[in-house]
Amino acid sequence: MSKDYNKNHNRNQKPNSSDSISKIADKYTPAIKNMLLFEESSTAEIKAGIESIKSLMEKNSGITAHQIRNIFSLIKDLKEKDAVKKLNELQLLRPKLAYIGARQKDDDGKIIITVLDDVIKSIDLSQDKEKISKKINGLHYIMESMVAYHKFYSKD
Repeated sequence: MSKDYNKNHNRNQKPNSSDSISKIADKYTPAIKNMLLFEESSTAEIKAGIESIKSLMEKNSGITAHQIRNIFSLIKDLKEKDAVKKLNELQLLRPKLAYIGARQKDDDGKIIITVLDDVIKSIDLSQDKEKISKKINGLHYIMESMVAYHKFYSKD
């Protein structure tokens, strides 16, 4: 009887949604990461990144406009700072993203947050200060695009 209980009990459990969120986010992240150094990217890479953002926001508009604009505002504030300070503050933004992701009612918003977190993780101190600044400027354009497409596709 205990074996039957365990079989039924396991069958009723939800599959691990964080795995599926990561898999879905992984479809969008590479093209979007290529936009970080947009000045060095080809037109095709930028176009692919924009299409990836467009698709991400169209299919996953579960995050509120207020939340996405707050994230954009935090990233926009980084533009005026020195590269190392920018990077430190950018890394401190990741827990805020996790909190916003945890507040999402469905996986749509969590996918967007996971993509953003993955893009932010790709900016690190192993790069020179000029490259860090360029990538943060690229992140600004990525967020600007996300806000625009979110506005276009959202229901609120």
